[in-house]
Amino acid sequence: MLAPAILLGIGTGVILLLLESFLFLPRLPGLAHAPTATAPLWQKFLASFYGGITEELLIRLFLFSLLAWLLGKVWHTQAGLPTLGALWAANVIVALLFGLLHLPATAALLPLTTLVITRALLLNGLAGLAFGYLVLAARPRGGNASALHDRYRTSYIGSAPSEEA
Repeated sequence: MLAPAILLGIGTGVILLLLESFLFLPRLPGLAHAPTATAPLWQKFLASFYGGITEELLIRLFLFSLLAWLLGKVWHTQAGLPTLGALWAANVIVALLFGLLHLPATAALLPLTTLVITRALLLNGLAGLAFGYLVLAARPRGGNASALHDRYRTSYIGSAPSEEA
């Protein structure tokens, strides 16, 4: 699971970089001069850990699990587990919320226009969908949202989920 996750992360990063470079930067010239664009490399490096760990734990582990559980109350298998549709609905909702939650930080860089809001939703939403997919792909056969725990052990600690989990 780790190699596909790394490839998905790199692929998502490339897509986001291309969208930013060719779609948004030409239309938002102030973005190139934003404080985050001119921040020292060490600050960017440390900020990546905040997003990579804190946001993922809050959004994917807690919010995704909560929505998957709630939607699973409505759409569930005979065994009572959320259906794949319920899990994907939770993923899409969480990805949109992930984008919306970045609007305050975006507003600190640029005035919120339709293009700036679209940028925040699209770039963060696409990343959110990819990260949510990793959660869905990590769930055991027959699936449930508690597979998030295994995903986070694998992704952040670097150890494969144990057989006892």
